[in-house]
Amino acid sequence: MVRDVLACLALPHSKGRERQWRGTAWLLSALLPALLLTAMLLTTPFLSACSSPERIYHPTTMIEHKLSRAEVRDVIVRCASAQGWWVDDRMPGLIKAVYRDGEQRAEIEIPYNAVRYSIRYLNSSNLRDDDSAFDEINEPYNEWVRELDEAIHEALEALHTKLQE
Repeated sequence: MVRDVLACLALPHSKGRERQWRGTAWLLSALLPALLLTAMLLTTPFLSACSSPERIYHPTTMIEHKLSRAEVRDVIVRCASAQGWWVDDRMPGLIKAVYRDGEQRAEIEIPYNAVRYSIRYLNSSNLRDDDSAFDEINEPYNEWVRELDEAIHEALEALHTKLQE
């Protein structure tokens, strides 16, 4: 296709110039795929660094095993603290936690009992775009919450296994 376009641009009365365009067309048709691939590889990291807003992740997890509310609280506090969350567990049945990563900050609450726990978004700074919808946030928040939810779930399973021994 490139050769056809360049051939159309060649002056028909100049055979030397037409040969020159054909050589250039061959060179461009050979190099164009490599140039496009290089451009894609060079711009992909920059595009992936700009995260687009996602829906805020609000997990609610059912606790499958019989545990006390105090055991559930202890697991949540231990997991959140281990992942760098600052934890306030002064209210029975409710834990508040704050996570900071550089200039980004997220505040959550974790209502819990012996049957289930939830992780709910409360507030944040430098994690939402000005034009984001009320239920959208940038990706780091959801990643932090998913990691916390997975850690709590795994620790609850491990506690149940330990109590069964």
